[in-house]
Amino acid sequence: MNYETNKIIFVCYPPGAGGKFVINCLGVSNHAVLQHQHLINYTTEQKQTFLLNKLSGQDGPWNDLGLGCNELLGDLKLSGTLEHGAILGKLEVGLPFNETGIKLSNQKEKDFFYVCHDEDTRHNNIKVFPNAKQIHFINCNNFISKRPNYNMCKEVEWYSKSGLNWNTDWFEDISATVDGIESFYNKLNYKDFDNVREWIKDYYTLWIQKIR
Repeated sequence: MNYETNKIIFVCYPPGAGGKFVINCLGVSNHAVLQHQHLINYTTEQKQTFLLNKLSGQDGPWNDLGLGCNELLGDLKLSGTLEHGAILGKLEVGLPFNETGIKLSNQKEKDFFYVCHDEDTRHNNIKVFPNAKQIHFINCNNFISKRPNYNMCKEVEWYSKSGLNWNTDWFEDISATVDGIESFYNKLNYKDFDNVREWIKDYYTLWIQKIR
């Protein structure tokens, strides 16, 4: 495992704050991957189709469309569990990275994403991956309060922030959401936002209806 990689992005948000939406909007870029080991070689068009189909078919309790840290970096037999809730490897917690995780850490073309739901996890993770990029969600409480089953989740104070801060209030407006994603594409040096702009609008419209 290459712990010096700068291709891992820690996405730091409390549960219910919409972190997976941002991850997926970035993951459809040709410069990144979605959070599933079977999808890492998908094209942008294949990823867009996959996500819209999964979202359209989403019924019952929200399950992040079957995507996540474990589904990308761990054991698929543990899909839907929180076994990868903390970073692994050097800290000897959780489970070892799978072959996909090792492969992603040793390449230089595509970013991949890892979720941090609290400050302790973020703080420990950055010790393991000192060159990781970070995205921090702010102003989360209003958005979380409108989602069923997340009333116990609250804002997290991040003690180390980067220039990649997602203002969760942007989710209340489609234009603000699209502009926010575009700003992240620019800051991450992703060159293909024009290929995903209209798709993000469609994805947002369907997503916001499903989660509320």
